[in-house]
Amino acid sequence: KVVRDFAFVIDEKYSSGEIINLVKKIDKELIKNVKIFDVYQGENIISGKKSIAFSVTLEPKDRTLSEKDIEEISKKIISTVQETTGATLRS
Repeated sequence: KVVRDFAFVIDEKYSSGEIINLVKKIDKELIKNVKIFDVYQGENIISGKKSIAFSVTLEPKDRTLSEKDIEEISKKIISTVQETTGATLRS
């Protein structure tokens, strides 16, 4: 089991539920849980946007994940969220 955290600056029209559903669809076998742990609007965030941070639990049934596997699914999560919502990765 591996947990990775992601944070994006995203248009405020997107709900936490929409982000959770979007990420879960990326790999239904591997992604076991998506949990929002921070939503922030205010100082240092552009008006009309919000910062949303979530953790993704990866749990393969039949193997151990390599760093390469984790990197690939992480890149897929980032690109899917960016392409679907126009979000930017928050550093």
